Amino acid sequence: MSETVHALAVSFSSAALAAAIAVFVGAFAGFAAVRMPLRLGEFVRAVSGVVRTVPALLLAVVLVALSARDFSTIAVGLAICPAIFNRSFDSAMRLARSRHAVYARASGIPGLTLLRRDLVYELRRNFLYVAGRALAAAATILATLSFLGFGAVPPHRDLGLMIAQARDSYLSAWWCAFFPALALVVFVLCARFAATDDNGDVS
Repeated sequence: MSETVHALAVSFSSAALAAAIAVFVGAFAGFAAVRMPLRLGEFVRAVSGVVRTVPALLLAVVLVALSARDFSTIAVGLAICPAIFNRSFDSAMRLARSRHAVYARASGIPGLTLLRRDLVYELRRNFLYVAGRALAAAATILATLSFLGFGAVPPHRDLGLMIAQARDSYLSAWWCAFFPALALVVFVLCARFAATDDNGDVS
């Protein structure tokens, strides 16, 4: 049981870092892209939309293969980025076309000031929703990467690696995989339930 708790701590720290990378890079890039020339911003949004159709797990595997297993956390964060980028871009586009934004630009307020204001507003309004979904996705992908041999390396065992190392004893010593799997499921569900939308519904 102590090994499961340790693996849960490793999984949580890695998933939290990956989610932080995804949230802040994706959100900032989405809002910054709106400030690009219109056609360039729309082109970046279209490319991100295409990348978004590729499963995040596959993107993470490709990024790890191109770098190293030590960068799996960063790879997962970048793999989740397109979804957050798309959401942030669409939200920033609505804000940029709003009446108050038009009046602000007409009054001479710098674009960087508007970008900072909109970014802070978006993070404050939707941070829990976006961060919860990113944390759940990161935990799932990191565990899967470790299970497939692309993630954590001993002695830094996470839940996915514990489940993988117990595969030879699934029937004879089922608890070796059951408790890490249960911890992973509970962790992901808690993160998902924390991700509520504006109406309080889980998405």
